Amino acid sequence: MTPSKRSLSIITLLVVALALTPAIASAQFESLEDAGLNPEGTPRGSDLKGAIADLINVALSLIAIIALIFLIFGGFKYIVAHGDEQKLTVAKSTVLYSLVGLVIVGLAAVIINFVIDALPN
Repeated sequence: MTPSKRSLSIITLLVVALALTPAIASAQFESLEDAGLNPEGTPRGSDLKGAIADLINVALSLIAIIALIFLIFGGFKYIVAHGDEQKLTVAKSTVLYSLVGLVIVGLAAVIINFVIDALPN
């Protein structure tokens, strides 16, 4: 297996593991309220505003997971650069851009949730 295929396999495995973690963890809830559901079994944000907020938060979470994967990948590239200046520069930019992406996603989440909470029902 070539190094690029191996890296892609590892990244795919991490993404799948991170994607399945909430499903595994949600089996631990004792009541519907703990799982974020109303007593009827519907999501708490079942109106249009809540549904849009949930959709945006899921999208931002996925983007943040991708940025974290790039951060780990950039750190790995930095470690295996072995002093090669060109590889170090590429690794540093990968880490920097993934951190900038995480900051942007975090700020976007704060702004979007503030705006959605400010909207009337």
